[in-house]
Amino acid sequence: MTEKVRKIIADSKPSPNVQNPVALRSVYYRREGMRRKDSLREDGTPSISSIVNCETGTGFLIDMSAGEYRSYKVTKFISSNQMQEYMGKHPQDVVQVESRTIETGERSSDMKLSTSSQP
Repeated sequence: MTEKVRKIIADSKPSPNVQNPVALRSVYYRREGMRRKDSLREDGTPSISSIVNCETGTGFLIDMSAGEYRSYKVTKFISSNQMQEYMGKHPQDVVQVESRTIETGERSSDMKLSTSSQP
């Protein structure tokens, strides 16, 4: 099964200090253990692609306009059950972290997010 998701984020009202607002366009592909994300230019052609093999933990970042690529190691996150098991076996490594979110009002409320999925 191939899953394709197109996500477009556009700021309809730019701040007064922004001359040229940017619309971010990305297309996501997924097939079995492979993932791909294309960041698109204004004309719809890919400018940067990220291809990841989740089974081997290898990724490639490809700059289409420069014709260059770079490989990288993909971060693997453990499940909640694996985390609980690790914490039970290694209590000396556990650190409690508290986090507080403070609303500063700097975020734009005019952001629009559109997603769609096609099989």
